Amino acid sequence: MKVLLMHPDRESDLTAMPPLQAADVIADLGLRGIIATMANGDSYRSRVATAEMFTPQTDPRVIAYRHGALRDCRAHRDTITALYGLAGDVEREVRKHLFLTWNGMTPEQATHRSLAVLEIACDALDSLLALALRDRSEFTSPAFRRFFDDVTTTVDGNYLNSLRRHLNELRFEHGAVLSASLSSGLRGADYRLRVPAGRRLRDRLRIDSSGPGFEIDEHDVSGSMALTEIRSRGMHAVSGLLSTAANHLETFFATLRWELAFYLGSAALFDALDAVGGRACLPVPAPLDTRTFRCTDLYDAGLALHTGAAPVGNDLDAGSSNLVIVTGANRGGKSTFLRSVGIAQMLMQAGLPVPAREFAADVRCGVFTHFKREEDETLRSGKFDEELQRMSELVDHLPDASAVLFNESFAATNEQEGSAIAADIVRALLGHGHRVFYVTHMHELARTFYEARTGVFLRAERDASRQRSFRLSYAEPLPTSYGLDLYEKIFGEPAGPL
Repeated sequence: MKVLLMHPDRESDLTAMPPLQAADVIADLGLRGIIATMANGDSYRSRVATAEMFTPQTDPRVIAYRHGALRDCRAHRDTITALYGLAGDVEREVRKHLFLTWNGMTPEQATHRSLAVLEIACDALDSLLALALRDRSEFTSPAFRRFFDDVTTTVDGNYLNSLRRHLNELRFEHGAVLSASLSSGLRGADYRLRVPAGRRLRDRLRIDSSGPGFEIDEHDVSGSMALTEIRSRGMHAVSGLLSTAANHLETFFATLRWELAFYLGSAALFDALDAVGGRACLPVPAPLDTRTFRCTDLYDAGLALHTGAAPVGNDLDAGSSNLVIVTGANRGGKSTFLRSVGIAQMLMQAGLPVPAREFAADVRCGVFTHFKREEDETLRSGKFDEELQRMSELVDHLPDASAVLFNESFAATNEQEGSAIAADIVRALLGHGHRVFYVTHMHELARTFYEARTGVFLRAERDASRQRSFRLSYAEPLPTSYGLDLYEKIFGEPAGPL
């Protein structure tokens, strides 16, 4: 029995770790608020949300599979919450028995631990079956329909009764019955655990219980140890089988908890975006490197959740281009747009809702950022050196066909040098199939690609009264960022000659 709520053909990886650059991406894109919204105060859901956002799905069919499950989750939140609570209870109860696990456990001790886990799982399966029989007809997605069908087919009343009967027998309340044969030197060999008393033992073993026997004196330590060793040999095989069964059910409920945590977080994000008046859609993923990026009213979800209101959205159709360069007025919405792009790509590839009216893009193998940083306070290196070092580390771990977002990168040196270095890096990334979004004030950099007719160019505009609309339009890069506007706004007087 498998969960398979997030993948149609395999279980989720509960040990997945975010990439080395995850902390930078979280900070640059402002993902903390989104993760906190998905977690809703649950640290486990926070861990799941973080792991899944950094595990991009590159098969559009998997993303569509998750969309169907998400619709079911939103429509039947009470059932999903109950399932999540049930799986969490199993994990907490099993954790209480971890103290029984250590290196060098005897087969009898391992059997005792496995029995405890199986008894917990048996009660949980009973509750799971009741819930599945009650609510399965309400679910329509392939993921949940398959899951409930699997539960009701595998776990029925006969199965649970048989499981409980076997568990009772394996407690060996009346002792264990073993058989063995003699090998050379009159040593015991081929120890086997036999059916316990009460189940026609004499017929099965064909032995006479009135035959010769012996008892170990309660003060005979050596004899007791020898008897324990014999018993452990006989229980070795059943111990391994019980451990396998216990591990299977333990993993089943752990996986169920993980995958339901993801969907509850997805639904919570949908609800939160609705509450602040933001638009949210289920995106349309395209196959890897089909060069598709199209959005309508795309906005920064992190900013929306922080301010409690949806910010201005932007539209973009990049066509077949893998390069988008954004220039224009200071504080005109360029960085906000860049964050919205990165967030949308990550959310789409996790199977989550995207903050836009419409969103369609080809899948990528990861989203990475290179944003400007403050000066190194330790003075061990200059700002430009730090940027080059970070870029080197990023390239060393960059998967093929990723999305790379630059925000004012390499502007810490003079424009000619910064533009030349940035242009070489962008060309190299494009040559290896990466998609690049670049926000910059370096006119020489933007002009280099504009004159080569490479890329799509957006510009943050201001109106005649110098007010920013926070919308971007397709436009040629200009040799100004309207810095004098900011000077006048801050100091209240026109800037003097430079």
